[in-house]
Amino acid sequence: MDSIGNERADALAKEAAEYGRKQSPNIPPVSTSNEHLGDQAINQHKHRDADEGMVERITEVQENEAYRPITSLGQITSSLNRRQTSVLTQLRTAHAPINKHLHRIRKNDTPNCPQATCRGITEDVHHLVFTCPRYTHERYHLKRSIGKKAFSSTNLFADKETIPHTLDYLNKIGRFKHIYGDITPD
Repeated sequence: MDSIGNERADALAKEAAEYGRKQSPNIPPVSTSNEHLGDQAINQHKHRDADEGMVERITEVQENEAYRPITSLGQITSSLNRRQTSVLTQLRTAHAPINKHLHRIRKNDTPNCPQATCRGITEDVHHLVFTCPRYTHERYHLKRSIGKKAFSSTNLFADKETIPHTLDYLNKIGRFKHIYGDITPD
């Protein structure tokens, strides 16, 4: 029973191949509207169009003079010691010894920040670096030393210029001293 459908499909495919781009009399014309398309096909068209727009945007960014290629982790950490590289990598991957991660791997009872001023707030990388009230003074000095770059975790953990300041901040807050000791940059 499927062979009749297969034979018809083969015949139409051969006819289309013979005619090339010309419209075959037996093949229905291609519609430019989306009326006949299902939801999945419409979404595929949207994603294709979005992908094409993204390629254009990437090309624009690459042609821009301000474009800087992303440096590899090896290049970023080449001047750091093992402890400094370890803490940065762990913070970048959210696998640092802070309560959210420790709770996830069942090494801590709670994911919350240990500071009394942060009751019920999860201690994750963002909280530790950007919002914990306990480290306001240290964060102030970090912001003064690197300016608006201090507002981006990408800059703090992946920019060779800001990493020494980030390490200095992390050393001053003392949150990792019991594990890494002194991580102040040389």
